[in-house]
Amino acid sequence: MASFAEEQLNSSVGYFVGEPGATLQGGEWTITRKLGWGPRSSTWLAVSSKDPNDIEAIKIFTVAATQDPIAANERDLLAGPLKDSFQTLPTLRSSFYEDSPKGQHLALVLHVLGSSVESFRIANGGSLPLAAVKKIVADVLESLAVLQKKKIIHGAVTTENILFAGIQQGPDITAAVAASPSAKAEDVTDAQGNVYKIVKSQPFAPQSVDDISDEALYLSNFGHALLETDDVSSKLDIFSLGATAYLLLTGSQPPAAPESIEASLTLSSKLVKEDIPSTASFLQSLLATDPAQRPSATDLLGNSWLQ
Repeated sequence: MASFAEEQLNSSVGYFVGEPGATLQGGEWTITRKLGWGPRSSTWLAVSSKDPNDIEAIKIFTVAATQDPIAANERDLLAGPLKDSFQTLPTLRSSFYEDSPKGQHLALVLHVLGSSVESFRIANGGSLPLAAVKKIVADVLESLAVLQKKKIIHGAVTTENILFAGIQQGPDITAAVAASPSAKAEDVTDAQGNVYKIVKSQPFAPQSVDDISDEALYLSNFGHALLETDDVSSKLDIFSLGATAYLLLTGSQPPAAPESIEASLTLSSKLVKEDIPSTASFLQSLLATDPAQRPSATDLLGNSWLQ
């Protein structure tokens, strides 16, 4: 039976099967590395056929995601209301459709970003120091403040959807790839005898928690974003950010009752005693049961806990 360490290439959702050296958009782009994958897409580093220093990340949706509103929603938001709106939101350069034996895939050409906060958390033992979490929360709030002004709800503020800036300039990317060569495709055969090209993801990641103080973070993946309504507001994102911050600090989900957060932080033994009351107070405000009681992203930007 075929074993897929990353995306299930034999899944009915129809993942794009790529590998270094393969071309996209009629030869416009050549894949040089796999950057990552998720439940609806995989992302590839690619160099332009017209300029070797023009290197971008190409996010290629599954056939299933291409056929439902998710992929088009992300493209339309990045090309429309979020276009060039803020330095810590993803930048869409262009988009195109790519055909494969699985069907048609929508592809977004994006500026290169680094690894996710989730992979960084796991690599650092499941939780991060308080200073690192404050940095992450502050950067995400900058993004959420922009979305709030545009009355857009991200809808999935999770560690998987927060990405480090990574390496973004063409010559620097080329040097990084040369220093750590891209993984080659390996053949895997499934029970039906079908052969798949398996490629390991190699995102550009910070080396340690001490590396992130000067690195911007990007709120990414807008497929589930929606406009605010009377029934759903941006306070949904604030709650998600609170849960994400708690996860980053402790490695676990927050308690159901916000008033239990201080006791839970104490039991986790992840913070020094002096930092627990202020951290608990901040998280309680984000995780308030009543959305009306949660502060807005704009209000939170000036919160003393972030200092």
